[in-house]
Amino acid sequence: MFLQPCSEKVLMIPHPKKGQTLQDVFANKTEWMLLDRSLISFTGTECDKVGTSFTAFRYQAAGCKRAPQVCLFNQLRDILQADQARIAAGRVPLYLVSQYTYGLESQLKAFTGGPLSFVLPVTGIRSSLVLLEAQADSISFITNVSPGRIIGELFGR
Repeated sequence: MFLQPCSEKVLMIPHPKKGQTLQDVFANKTEWMLLDRSLISFTGTECDKVGTSFTAFRYQAAGCKRAPQVCLFNQLRDILQADQARIAAGRVPLYLVSQYTYGLESQLKAFTGGPLSFVLPVTGIRSSLVLLEAQADSISFITNVSPGRIIGELFGR
């Protein structure tokens, strides 16, 4: 299994339940999901996507003649329950972050004034493919090195 590009994914972290703190939610990653952007309605105007709003429900075709709960499929709860059923059946989840951790602990980091960073373990040698497109009359070759660093290692015996 390889880690797919995360640029088209959105990390969904549950809202703290009654009596939970934000630190409790960050410590328990069992319900965290990485969803494809295509599964989410960012405007709320699309049916059967995470983020569906009343507007989508109200303006769907023949809305008043349709059965209750129509337009409300594929919500976070539905996706979570489907992944939990996959795990119970001995299969790999499709969206839970546990599919990437291989039973290892992942890390969450928040930088002051910056974005939330989610770190997943790498269990082997990985390759990256970078596609560059440029007009031939405006090519300038510049080499950049990413600011990556090794923060630890673990050797099996």
